[in-house]
Amino acid sequence: TGATEEYNGATWASNPTGLNTARRGPGSAGTQTAALAFGGQNPPTILSATELYDGTSWTTSPASLSTARGRGAGAGTQTSALYAGGETPSYTAATEEWTGAGSPQTKTITAS
Repeated sequence: TGATEEYNGATWASNPTGLNTARRGPGSAGTQTAALAFGGQNPPTILSATELYDGTSWTTSPASLSTARGRGAGAGTQTSALYAGGETPSYTAATEEWTGAGSPQTKTITAS
């Protein structure tokens, strides 16, 4: 589904303008008035699409993930976010950085 729910601190309400591309397991980042949704799955398709939310409606960004995947972890804001891990359908350790309207960039993180 592309349904979007908003929380006002006490209750949930459906937003009539859902995501442009229905998906399950997308990454997300941001706030209720400036959010991102990226990747996810619309079986059997694994998605790379990124959408931006302005508190009213979703807009599909021309910038998408370089590695289509779902069920990863997203964090950050609409202008500075990351998406780590996920399924492509195999597991991946890929991490991508979002720096606003530009294309996400793949980053390599080395643990020591």
